[in-house]
Amino acid sequence: MRKTGWFLFVSMFAGFTAAQLNETTTTSGQTAVKTSNEFNPTDKQNPYQPEYAPDADCNTWVGSPSLLWTNAANWSKGTVPTSSDCVVIPAATYGPRVGNYTTAYAKELTVENGGRLQIYANATLTVTDQIINNGDPIDILVKNGGSLIQTNPNALNSGQILVHKVFTLSNLRKQYNFIISPVIGQPIQTILDGDPRVLYHSEEMNYFYDAGVGPYVAGKGYAIKEPSTMAIPGNAPVAEFTGEAFNGNLDYILSYKTTQGEVAHGFNVVGNPYPSNLDIQKLYDYPANKNYIEENFLFWDNRGNDTFVQEGSQYEGNSYAVYNAISKTGSIANTPVGAEIRMPNGIVPVGTAFMIRAKSNADGKPLHFENTFRTGAEGIGFFGKPSDAAEKDSYHLIMTTPDEIQTMTAVVYTDVAVNEYSEEDTDAFGNGLELYTIEDEHQILINGRSEFHPADKVALGMRVWTAGTQIISLYSTEGRFADGQKIYIKDKLLGITHNLTAKPYKFLARKGEINNRFELVYKPSFDVKDISIEGIEIKRQDSMVVINSPESDLSSVMIYDLYGRPIFENSEINSKEIKIPESVLGKQIVIISVINRLGQVAGKKFIINSLG
Repeated sequence: MRKTGWFLFVSMFAGFTAAQLNETTTTSGQTAVKTSNEFNPTDKQNPYQPEYAPDADCNTWVGSPSLLWTNAANWSKGTVPTSSDCVVIPAATYGPRVGNYTTAYAKELTVENGGRLQIYANATLTVTDQIINNGDPIDILVKNGGSLIQTNPNALNSGQILVHKVFTLSNLRKQYNFIISPVIGQPIQTILDGDPRVLYHSEEMNYFYDAGVGPYVAGKGYAIKEPSTMAIPGNAPVAEFTGEAFNGNLDYILSYKTTQGEVAHGFNVVGNPYPSNLDIQKLYDYPANKNYIEENFLFWDNRGNDTFVQEGSQYEGNSYAVYNAISKTGSIANTPVGAEIRMPNGIVPVGTAFMIRAKSNADGKPLHFENTFRTGAEGIGFFGKPSDAAEKDSYHLIMTTPDEIQTMTAVVYTDVAVNEYSEEDTDAFGNGLELYTIEDEHQILINGRSEFHPADKVALGMRVWTAGTQIISLYSTEGRFADGQKIYIKDKLLGITHNLTAKPYKFLARKGEINNRFELVYKPSFDVKDISIEGIEIKRQDSMVVINSPESDLSSVMIYDLYGRPIFENSEINSKEIKIPESVLGKQIVIISVINRLGQVAGKKFIINSLG
């Protein structure tokens, strides 16, 4: 059955303070886990893995010329290891570094006591079989942004590794982040100093509760509160995960209860269980998974959040970034102007948890993870981007409010979508500030549409929480829209068709919902009609265009040519009259848009045939 709307269920948590949360200390509700080959990943008696001893013919680190893994002279065979080589890193003053944006390979990897291996940000080491660390955990260090991949799901690892994850903390220290351990046995509370509070999400109640130390459960995500400034004075601490690298297939058991009638059901906080990045597009496309989960992946982005009490199923905020796995497109959470844009595009970095919604038939059913979903594709912040461009024609629009908050919507054309409202569409949240498109009376955050046709038209709507000048701009383009196809916004109230590809569109709007004013088009027609509002007068007088607003000061005047290009703008009038010389406008047909302080709007088409 089709989902009903974000306001019903994107309502998990909006930030917390300890005094305002349910203070229960229960850790019940932990999800059962099994691996698909039916052995416990912490059990060393794996029947699928033979006893291992390093091959005498292994490629051994000598490290004379440099510290780089990719320098052939650093290896005993005089060649950089391949996926056919067992690799041994013996005790040495300096071990190899898999440097930034480097890809490295090994068949098997053994780090001897006193050896050292470091995998840097945006670098990937892919090991076919097992990983053995005979030294301290730090002797195999996956730095923030690095990926350690294994391909054989039955390879049994030995010894612990260390994985780093950098947090960005707020000044108030009231926010939470979704987190998961990429190594076996690591409690969440101890990854940062100060014993920060850890919460787990109860699907049955659609609410977060105290999780104690946040005990390790493979595949399970938690919410961790920012530590106090006393515990961590700086704003960019490095979290440390210590344990055996998780490897292999995992069936995480989903929950969908119906005992609470007023609760939005099906929400499960899961995450990337591996010490490598995860391709959630592959996770969703796995046939069995499609039977049990919906297409939207939700990533909590706390930078725009200012609500510090739980609201459960009543939450109508917009601090979740979304990735739609059918449209293969993401959209940001509401974000302050100037902050980094974090838009999930299908690659989930190490240590990142997210929220999915199980279907009503999914209670007790598995969400399947496997090594083929692991990737070295680059991750960005808590979100990521794929290494290959998706085959689609798409664009993202951002609306910027007078108080400098940004909200986003996306339009995607593919050969797997339909123009009618369907699963490739992601519903808007229903909060006080949103930009969305409209199809079949549904407000849509990510609009999946069939193959592109230049005659297509898309209704554009919004909810405005601060009256004043709003700005709609083009954020990103793919496919034909990156290759020159123009995008126009048609303001039906003012009779203006504006080229968004060339310049952002500014307009005045009152607070509230606007659903019938705007339309996105690709073949503009300038069927401008005069719009008269009592109290605003537009006329020609003595080679001047004279605009009067007797009831209220004028706020903004914009004048365009017939191609939607702005030729005059004044948004700081603060008087009841403005006179514009015709010589400024040139001999042409122009479109005049006027708004006064009462929010009244007038539009008029003028023929300027004299320059005075």
